[in-house]
Amino acid sequence: MKGRLSSMIFVTGATGLTGKYLLNLLDKDKEIDNQKVVLFVRKTSNITGIDNKGFLIEYGDITDKESLHKALADKEIDTLIHIVQLRYAPIIVDLANQFNVKRLIIVGTTGMFSKYQVYSEEYQRAEAYIYSNSKVPFVILRPTMIYGDHNDRNMNKLLRFMNKYRFFPVFGSGKSMMQPIYYKDLAKAIYDVYKRKELINVSFNLAGKEPISYKNLLQTAGKALGKKIYIVRIPYFLAFSIVGLYNLISSKPKIKLEQIRRLNEDKMFDFSEAKKAFGFDPIDFETGIQYQIRDLKKRGYL
Repeated sequence: MKGRLSSMIFVTGATGLTGKYLLNLLDKDKEIDNQKVVLFVRKTSNITGIDNKGFLIEYGDITDKESLHKALADKEIDTLIHIVQLRYAPIIVDLANQFNVKRLIIVGTTGMFSKYQVYSEEYQRAEAYIYSNSKVPFVILRPTMIYGDHNDRNMNKLLRFMNKYRFFPVFGSGKSMMQPIYYKDLAKAIYDVYKRKELINVSFNLAGKEPISYKNLLQTAGKALGKKIYIVRIPYFLAFSIVGLYNLISSKPKIKLEQIRRLNEDKMFDFSEAKKAFGFDPIDFETGIQYQIRDLKKRGYL
């Protein structure tokens, strides 16, 4: 019977790809009273599917510290789960300290390990702030690139492009390694960490089952679509020059130089510590992309 938890769970990023599936897991947990789960969301957020579960909804914006302060002020928070971008972690830490939150679970990113300082520096500063300033016990989860359904900002666009044009440009050799994580695996990791109260002041890297080269990732996606995809290789130096010029003349470029750099950087991560600590067991990319394509077809996007 629900209602055995005495304190509240506070979630930021609840309407996002990972957040919605996390709420599904919390909703199924018979030990959790949905009325003690607080969702901090923007007024413009789509709350369809979560507005009828009995969750307490507080409106505000993570960029507005005052609105977050107001949402936390009259509550005893057992666990604050922060899924919104890591750059806002300092605000979360400060308010968690102020309101005596008992535990923090913060979703970061493996992007902090990038060799390109322009990409990693902000994430490194945010994590350093957590370690240096949090008086609240915390767990940091660092996922790789997240993918999984029609709300996914990464593979979703790629799949639609490949399905329409049957080719895809590769900037560089396409040999760089990736290890994307399926969104349900990330949500399950957050839930499992929540349930293991003994995990405090630690961080874990989270990734897909095994690494895959960017070229093979594209080929695997094409195979899952049931189509022959032609890969058009553009030499790195040429791509870098073209995109660099494009960035100079465009006020809102759709492709940035850092993306070209990152596509040619290996992004493989060992998740054995997470497996040991809370049984993290992600699916492989071939399986995950099939799930995503099935979802896109069901919704009429492909």
